[in-house]
Amino acid sequence: MPLIHYSPILLMPRARTRYIAVLKNPVEQTFFQDKTGALIYCNIYTEVGTDKELVQCEVCDLYFPLQGDRSTSNLRIHWGSLECGKEKERRDKEKLNACLLSKI
Repeated sequence: MPLIHYSPILLMPRARTRYIAVLKNPVEQTFFQDKTGALIYCNIYTEVGTDKELVQCEVCDLYFPLQGDRSTSNLRIHWGSLECGKEKERRDKEKLNACLLSKI
């Protein structure tokens, strides 16, 4: 019987869902504590076309779903992470390119 060799599977991270969202009207907020104990307040957004409630990272502008109890755990895990920094750099480059193109 021949030996079967299985190659290791490299798991790639899933691409983050890109939401299109609008600020809830009337404005609603939720909050969480950062590592220093300071309260961070977040506006609550609604995904366009659904009733899904989202919060936005103030560093990189990505949206994250609120949990059923309005927990911001997804945002707290993301906030200040490597992914957050990379997304901020990508967004900053897009804004700079848009600004440069508008001057042409």
